Amino acid sequence: MAKDGVEKGLTLSETLRRYRNLYPPMVLEMMAIGEETGALTELLVKVAVFYEKEVDQITKNMASIIEPVLMVLMGGAVGFFAVSMIQPMYQISSGIK
Repeated sequence: MAKDGVEKGLTLSETLRRYRNLYPPMVLEMMAIGEETGALTELLVKVAVFYEKEVDQITKNMASIIEPVLMVLMGGAVGFFAVSMIQPMYQISSGIK
């Protein structure tokens, strides 16, 4: 794991490069720059803020997509119940004639 690589003397970014499927390239590059400049903490905070904003935006986009779909489904359900309530009344009233 990453702990073993750091204990062997590798930098954290070098150690985490083995796990490219888990970490985006930008994160690894920012970590490498932070280690070189001595500002790893500040750069990791910036990366966290960036991804937090990205997740918030994606969540808002998903909500705006899901809302109309839910409205259509709810309208369909209400329409189904309305028809299922009114149809027997029409059948009964047509049978009275």
